[in-house]
Amino acid sequence: MRHGFISKITLIVIALIALTAAPLEAQNNKKSNELKNRISNLQTQLKNDEKNLSQLKKQKASKEAEVRNLARQLDISQELLEANEQSRDELQTELTHTDSIVSATQAQLEIHRRKLTETIRETYRNYRNNSYLSFVLSSGSFREMAERIALLRQLSKARFDALAEIETLESNLLAQRAELERQKQSLEEAQKSILTEKNRLQRIQNETKNAIKQLTEKEKQTLKNKAENEKRLASAQKEFEKLAKGNTVGSNLASGSKMKNPVSGGRIEKVTNKKYYIYGKHGSCAAAVWDGLVTEVRYIEDERRYDVHIAHGEKKLTSYSNLSKVFVKKGDKVKVNQNIGVLGASIDPSTGDVHYRTLLLTNYPISF
Repeated sequence: MRHGFISKITLIVIALIALTAAPLEAQNNKKSNELKNRISNLQTQLKNDEKNLSQLKKQKASKEAEVRNLARQLDISQELLEANEQSRDELQTELTHTDSIVSATQAQLEIHRRKLTETIRETYRNYRNNSYLSFVLSSGSFREMAERIALLRQLSKARFDALAEIETLESNLLAQRAELERQKQSLEEAQKSILTEKNRLQRIQNETKNAIKQLTEKEKQTLKNKAENEKRLASAQKEFEKLAKGNTVGSNLASGSKMKNPVSGGRIEKVTNKKYYIYGKHGSCAAAVWDGLVTEVRYIEDERRYDVHIAHGEKKLTSYSNLSKVFVKKGDKVKVNQNIGVLGASIDPSTGDVHYRTLLLTNYPISF
């Protein structure tokens, strides 16, 4: 038997043994629980507010109460829209990843099938020509014969292993295609949810403007006062001294200091040198204008907004209102530019337009 035939048999065995699928990358096809919970909680909040608004209308409550309810709905609906958009983006990333895995598995399967087909054809030709028998009988010694028989057994086992590997790949491919289809459906549902939230947001905005038009001048003034929280903050400023007693954090703050804008990229509207409106986009954060000690974090139940009061030393106080979320608690020491909360929605009583802003009040003059 020629040496070339022996080499060919050996190469066939090596090729079959090499037909082992590369480990499939683990897939994470679930959206984060945090995002799911966030969307679920927002949907619950929005549903509760819609129910409350319906009750307000049945009870013929003041239009001012309706407008405040709608302001909360606008804020939640906007956040829900952004959460759904984030979910869509994550699903799109997962889908692209899964699609690449499906393509890679398909290519791998085709290579395995082609190589196995070639091997089977070669095996069949050798069988018809009694090549394997000649291969064994042409051995120069019993030891060589035993080695060649072992090689043929290895070839047979490798063929069965290759078939098993192809079956595994086919099973994986089916599962991956099913997962790809599921992700496509989830992406379509996310797109529908986004469209639903955009329509809801537009409906609430229209409803808010209609409600604004029906406000009396007295209700407009009441709404304005509540939006500004001036009385509440003024009261806090009178009480803060006992809370800030002994505080040294931020005591180096000088009156008239020029501050950095607490809302990155925000617009500052000066009312006095102790009162500023700071506007930003939805989701923008308000930061501390100076080092200080958080003396109070108060949640206003009927408005679902937070007030945060920060003492600088024992004599100076900065107050922030209309925050939809806060990142600090009473007793925290904060650094300048540290985020303390997220701007809440605010409705202009004269136009019905929605803004995201905080009211910054101080008991000392500042500038920006």
